[in-house]
Amino acid sequence: MSVYNTECYISEAILSILNQSLTDFEFIIVNDGSTDNTQTILNKFQKQDSRITVIWNETNLGLIKSLNKALDTATGKYIARMDADDISLPHRLAIQTEFLRSHSDIFLVGTATTIIDERGQVLGTTRVTTKPDAICAKLEKSNCLSHPSIMFLSEPFIRYRDKALHCEDYDLYLRLLLAGKKLANLSEPLIKYRFIKQSISFSNSFYAHKFALKMRHFYFQCKSTGWSDYDNFNPKTILELKPPKFSERLADERYINLLYELHNRGLLKKYAAKYLSQHGFFNKVAIYYLIACLPQRIIRLMEKLHNR
Repeated sequence: MSVYNTECYISEAILSILNQSLTDFEFIIVNDGSTDNTQTILNKFQKQDSRITVIWNETNLGLIKSLNKALDTATGKYIARMDADDISLPHRLAIQTEFLRSHSDIFLVGTATTIIDERGQVLGTTRVTTKPDAICAKLEKSNCLSHPSIMFLSEPFIRYRDKALHCEDYDLYLRLLLAGKKLANLSEPLIKYRFIKQSISFSNSFYAHKFALKMRHFYFQCKSTGWSDYDNFNPKTILELKPPKFSERLADERYINLLYELHNRGLLKKYAAKYLSQHGFFNKVAIYYLIACLPQRIIRLMEKLHNR
């Protein structure tokens, strides 16, 4: 787990790991140059539980370098990811460990996630693709594995690439496919993923999309020719692009879109109605509002037709 200025949620995240039903683990936490009270909290937990190892970055090095530091330190057979504002359910490590032990052909397994807001209120549960072949096909189009939910076999070659900014997980999955590794998902939600509306980074999501497209390009290059021009890629060509300007309206639209994806009709109707009262009915949110008002049987029929 890499942490940076997460004093509000980090205690709950740490306790969710320390209270796992599977108790034989090492908990490696990289404090990536936090300037708030994060280090004090980490020191307290480290004194209380010898399973915790804290690595301190004097300056903020970023997620990729911090995670690679943790991987360099890890000694276990399996690696589990965790984020500093999420919550692992009590049997998460036990279930994923048992799955990997009983499925020797699977290299990495993720899980469905329960999405919660900043107060811990449940917004819904994600639906995930579970079978390796289906995941492979889907990854060639977009990411379908939740990074903080994954567990995988510890291998020396598993490291995040420096140039895969904001999409280091997606790049890793694609490289695992190239290496012939099978990836799976468990349909059971084993983590609570915290969605904080006010902290949405539009610049990061903009860059994440651009970098993901580039990493996918390298994947197909390597898949067809055995070689890619990743080494010649200069991240500045993307970082110099101008991201969209942050706005509360765009934040509201993203939140409403999330509620739609989670099939949370109650909150979708509530927030879509509020949005429409402020911005008028003639926009794409109106479609979400109308869907939220439809009978459940109609929605199921629409989903069935869409899946065909």
